[in-house]
Amino acid sequence: MGQPVSSLSSTPYTYKSPLGSFKGTLVLDDKTKKPMCYRFANIRYALPPTGDYRWEKPRPVPDDYDYSSYNYEEFGLPCPAPHVSNPNIDYLNSYTDKSEDCLYLNIWTPLSAIGKPGETLPVLFYIHGGWLQYGAASQSPIYDPSDLMSTPNLTSKYIIVSAGYRLNAFGFLSGEELGPEVSNFGLWDQRAALEWTAKNISNFGGDPDKITVSGLSAGSYSTFFQLAYEMYHPQEKQIIKQVVHFSNALAVQPKDTKETMAQFDEFCDKFGIDKTLDASTKLSELKKIDQHEIVKMIPEMKLHTFRAVTDDSFISKTLLADIKSGVYAKKLTDRNIKMIIGQVSNEPPLYGALNTPSTKSELVIQLENYYPKSTLDDLMEMYYPKDLTEDDPDFQKKLTDVFGLICADTQVTASTRGYLNNLIKGGFPLSSIHRYHIDFITKKSKATLAEHGVLSGVTHGMDQPLWFYAVSATGSIDEDESKCVLEFIKPYTDFICMKGIDWGTSDIQEVRSFNANGSVTIEKDGYWDEACEIADRIYDAQLK
Repeated sequence: MGQPVSSLSSTPYTYKSPLGSFKGTLVLDDKTKKPMCYRFANIRYALPPTGDYRWEKPRPVPDDYDYSSYNYEEFGLPCPAPHVSNPNIDYLNSYTDKSEDCLYLNIWTPLSAIGKPGETLPVLFYIHGGWLQYGAASQSPIYDPSDLMSTPNLTSKYIIVSAGYRLNAFGFLSGEELGPEVSNFGLWDQRAALEWTAKNISNFGGDPDKITVSGLSAGSYSTFFQLAYEMYHPQEKQIIKQVVHFSNALAVQPKDTKETMAQFDEFCDKFGIDKTLDASTKLSELKKIDQHEIVKMIPEMKLHTFRAVTDDSFISKTLLADIKSGVYAKKLTDRNIKMIIGQVSNEPPLYGALNTPSTKSELVIQLENYYPKSTLDDLMEMYYPKDLTEDDPDFQKKLTDVFGLICADTQVTASTRGYLNNLIKGGFPLSSIHRYHIDFITKKSKATLAEHGVLSGVTHGMDQPLWFYAVSATGSIDEDESKCVLEFIKPYTDFICMKGIDWGTSDIQEVRSFNANGSVTIEKDGYWDEACEIADRIYDAQLK
C-alpha cells in the first residue's frame, strides 16, 4: 500500500574478490556521507531462462564464469508480471522494465565483512513475496538494510542475500501431460540461488555454515518449501540451519499436476495452441510467444494465478500428511532446525485487495486459483455468512472481507498455528520456536494506511521496514520510534547470528508482542484454539 523513496546516496566501489572484480556500491548516509555498507547488485547465479530454456530448470553459472566483465551498481530487472488495476496495491506495478532474464541476486554486506581474511559473518538469505506472481529481490527501500548494518546499537551483524526468481506463468506453469519435471521453476530458481550463496558467499565475507533462510508472505511460503526440500532430500547439501517465517506457513498441500491441467489447457487455448498436439510441441509453441503477450493475457484467464504444485520432486506428495502425523516434526528435530514465526495484527485487508471477487460464484473461482478443489466446500461453509445475499447494500465490502479473511487464515493466521501445533505434538522442541506478533506501526506508515482506508492494526507486510531497520531509506521511523524498534528486533538479529537468545516465551501459546504503544511484552495467543480448529478442518478436508 505504497512504497517510499530512498533517501540514501552512494559511490562506486570496486571489490577484488577471489571470484573476480566486482564494481558495486558503497552506500552512504545521505546527511553525514559516512559509509554504511556495501551493496553488490545484479549478480548472475544462473544462465538466462529464455528462448528454449523457458520452462526449464535453472542452469547454474559455470565455474569459469567471468564475473569481472559486469557492473554491479544497479539492480537487475524483475520477472515480468501482470498489471494490477487496484490503486491500493499499485506498488505492484512499480517496475516498468522487466525481463525473463531475472536470475540475479543482490548482496548487502556490513563494512566489516570485506577485506578481513579469516573473519566471516552469518548470512540471511531473504526470499521476496508477492503471491508468487509479483515482486523483486529486495529492491524497494523498505528492505534496505543500510542502517541495520551500520547502527552501533545492534552488535549482531550479518550479510543479506536476496534473489530474483521466475514468477506467475514463467515460474509455475504445470500440467499432468507435461510431467512432474515441468513445474515449480520458481522454487528451483530459489534453490539455485541458495546453492550459489552457499558456494560463493565466503568470497564476500560470509559463513556458508551459518545460513538462515527467510521471506515475507510468498517468500515465507517459499522458505517453507526450501526447508522441506532439504528434509526430503538428505542426499543434497544441507544448507539451511534455521528459518524465519514472516506471515505465511503451510496448511494446504499444493495442487497436483492433474488438477493444474485445466489451467494449462486454458493457457494454451488463450494462445490458440492446438489441443491435439503432444505436450512437447505445445510447450515449444508456447516458448515462441513474447513475454509481454503472456503477462498481458494472464488477467484474462479464469485460472490466472500460477502457484507451486505437488510434483513429488521438489514438493513431497506426503508433506501435509507428514506434518499431521509428526513425521515432519521428527525430520526438523533431527536436523536441529530453529525458527522465528509470526504475523502482524491485521493480515486480511491486503489479501482482499488482489483479484477481489464481486459475486459469490466469483469468490469460489478466486479460491480455486489458490487452493485444491477438495478444500473449497469446507472453506465456503466455514467462512461464507449464511445470511449474506447479493442484494445486501454492503455486499461488496462484506464479500471482500470474507475473501481477505479466508486467504489470511489459510495462509497466515490458521496455517502458522496449525503447523506449530502439529510440530509440538510431533515432539519438536518448544525451545526451537520463537513466535512474534506485531501491532506496532510507525506514525508515517499509519498515515499511509489511513490514506487507503485501513484505520486499525498493521496490515500484511507493513512490518518489513522494522525487521530491516530501514530508517534512512524510507524515512518512516523517527528517532523516538527507533528506540523501541531496536529493542524489539535485537533478539532477532542475535538469532540470525546464531547466538543464544532469551525470546521470553515459555509456552507454544505465548508470543513476543510488539504492541501499538511501542512496548514489548509476552502475551497469550487469544486466537490459538480457534485457529487450530480451522487448520485441523483444512487438513482433514485434504487427508480424508
